[in-house]
Amino acid sequence: MGEQKSIDEILNEFRHRVKFSDFIGKFVKLVPRGNSFVGKCPFHNEKTPSFNVNDDKALFYCFGCKAGGNVVNFLTKFKNFSFKESMEYLANFLGLSISKSKSKDDKKVLKYIKMLKLSNDFFIASLKKNKFAYDYIFNRIPDAESISKFQIGYCPDDQHFIDFLNHKGLKKDDLIELGFFIKKNENEMFGRFKDRITFPIFNYNHEIVGFGARSIRKSKIKYINSSESPVFKKSENLYGLEQNYNFIKKNREIFLVEGYLDVISLFRKNVRTAVATLGTSLSERQIQKMWMFTDIPYVCFDGDEAGTESTKKVSLKILECLLPGKSFKFIFLPDNLDPDSFIKRNNAKDFFSLAKKSLDLSEVIWQDLAKSLKNFTPESFAYLDQKIRILTKRISNQNIAIEYQKFLIDKKNKLAWSKRSIGSKNRINVSEPSTKKNLNEMMLIGFMLFEEDYLEEFQEEISSLKLRDSNLEKFRQKILENFSRHDYKENISNLENVRKKKKIFFEELSNIRKTHLKNLQQEEKNIFFKHMLKNLMLPSVLDERDILKNEIISCKDEIKLTQLIKKYDEINNEIKKIKNKELD
Repeated sequence: MGEQKSIDEILNEFRHRVKFSDFIGKFVKLVPRGNSFVGKCPFHNEKTPSFNVNDDKALFYCFGCKAGGNVVNFLTKFKNFSFKESMEYLANFLGLSISKSKSKDDKKVLKYIKMLKLSNDFFIASLKKNKFAYDYIFNRIPDAESISKFQIGYCPDDQHFIDFLNHKGLKKDDLIELGFFIKKNENEMFGRFKDRITFPIFNYNHEIVGFGARSIRKSKIKYINSSESPVFKKSENLYGLEQNYNFIKKNREIFLVEGYLDVISLFRKNVRTAVATLGTSLSERQIQKMWMFTDIPYVCFDGDEAGTESTKKVSLKILECLLPGKSFKFIFLPDNLDPDSFIKRNNAKDFFSLAKKSLDLSEVIWQDLAKSLKNFTPESFAYLDQKIRILTKRISNQNIAIEYQKFLIDKKNKLAWSKRSIGSKNRINVSEPSTKKNLNEMMLIGFMLFEEDYLEEFQEEISSLKLRDSNLEKFRQKILENFSRHDYKENISNLENVRKKKKIFFEELSNIRKTHLKNLQQEEKNIFFKHMLKNLMLPSVLDERDILKNEIISCKDEIKLTQLIKKYDEINNEIKKIKNKELD
């Protein structure tokens, strides 16, 4: 059984976690039109789509039969559910359950929301009264309008705040549960936000649910947040979304930063689409919330070592949650700057220029993997293969996991080629011939022409290949044909003959061999050949598997489906054999 929630809470969870059109799209085929989606109404027969779905309002309406309402109205009508059944379906969809009775808790939540609002008013008033605190924040945010927009305040000494809260009817236990005070012992407690600048944190219903606070004097802890409470969950909120909501919705753009001051400083310089995590961690709910506004938000963390580490953690969390068409891009700031200091030295145009140079998540993941390579031996690349397998298993969406494995393995292979081709640990760039798309195939023909021993030892594997370059494939077949007739040396190995008939081709082969094999010892050449052969064997089998997968998805004949699945399993086994085969 999932976490118990009231009916109102379940409806709020749905609004904040699920895009309405995505949910309705599970039952009705929808296409985008303007700011909404349309489809053929499921409640009456029609030729022209008149069924309208609006994500902003989370409502549907049919201009034909006049049916309309929210998600509960849709389920009640579409599935012929009662209200209770609709709510149970919705709760189950969200992984929750409906609480039997939460009237006391609901009253407490309402009371706490009210007290947080009153506390924020008290903090705002206190900031105006305390010159040192006001000067401190104005020095960092020299803009009264922004200070007001983000409702920045100041928490004075404990007794003033306790007197205020007691006067408003809060008891000692309430003060601790709300996170305003920390219990020291049975009779003592101290203020969490004492002598700190306060930043109110809003939920998606525009209610204050907690605070972040910054020390204005020397302190071991610079920033502190409200503790988890009945109304505040760090993983469920994004700082700045309240103030930047309309800009984010209009521009379909989000920049995720680390700090409150990052959000505010960007806002001041007209980058009004930034939000911040409440700490360095990022939750699945926060990721999903950002995806409701845009398919590819940006991450822009601090440019120092700590920011780099946070970027790594966030990229791995996003990787786990990826969905088709959804991802993130990463902006890397120069000179150890954070977004706050960068935008103060520059302007919005400079910031957006950095965004244009941002890296895809896949590239960030690969760069982090590549850094783990200590050297470029076969053992190191085998270890990298292992890390790629472990990493891609973290991706919950199987299709994306497959694509990431292909992408990362391809990156690894290109890196391996570049390192092996130069015969030196000091050089990094690959010479020009290695950029050819059919490099592996050219190398194979070179081995078949120049290295008869390899052709003899691996004839079976080479015979099973089908090269993608049609001219090279014809050449491969011709060599094998002559080799099987035992007149290989007379017909093919006469290199002088090949020089005359295919001069340009022969020069290309010679250049590639000089570039890639010149400095390799025999054992290194053997490893090189086996690696190349393995790369040539896999693509055609993987292509065949992809074709089969599409056939299985579209197949409606049960007998044929069984045959296709059996063949699919056989190909999977073949792929495993190729990947695990030592070829020796």
